[in-house]
Amino acid sequence: NGVPYDIEDYFTQLYPEISNGQQWTPLRSIEPFDPAKPPMCGDQSAEGYSLFYCIPDDYVGWDNVVAMPEVYNQGGDYAVVTLLATQWGLAALTRLGDQSDEKTSTLRGDCLAGGYTASVILYNRPETSTYHISPGDLDEGIKALLVFRGDGDVERQGAGWARVEAFRQGVIDGAESCLTYQA
Repeated sequence: NGVPYDIEDYFTQLYPEISNGQQWTPLRSIEPFDPAKPPMCGDQSAEGYSLFYCIPDDYVGWDNVVAMPEVYNQGGDYAVVTLLATQWGLAALTRLGDQSDEKTSTLRGDCLAGGYTASVILYNRPETSTYHISPGDLDEGIKALLVFRGDGDVERQGAGWARVEAFRQGVIDGAESCLTYQA
């Protein structure tokens, strides 16, 4: 699948612009998993999580047996892409030393996913990316932010409309605006 590559490509090009010239180091891996056998993140089980960025081990984990196929069925391919992009956003914020609370950092990650989406819409990486989306894909991404919820996610992440608002800011105002985003 070319999507993780494309998200990596985006952050490879964006990160020096938002980090005073530091280079982006690709995530160690993206790990699909079965929720019946959740992976470890550091010394903790990822049980109960469907999608996460594991800070100590520098990987994105995603349930490709139950949750993500359901997101795909309900929302389409760009729904899944949007949710994956939020996790790369969290990785970038972690690397930048973002100290915001969990809800703010989640919204900033959503905003960075919007910045990624704008890059795909604008097709502004033609040398390195061949990925395109249609206007309907944008709706899929927004739907994912509204619909994809686990137990306790509203408290942790903010209401669906707040996530869409953050994503929208990234699309319209660009990724740099996400670093100081406040709900």
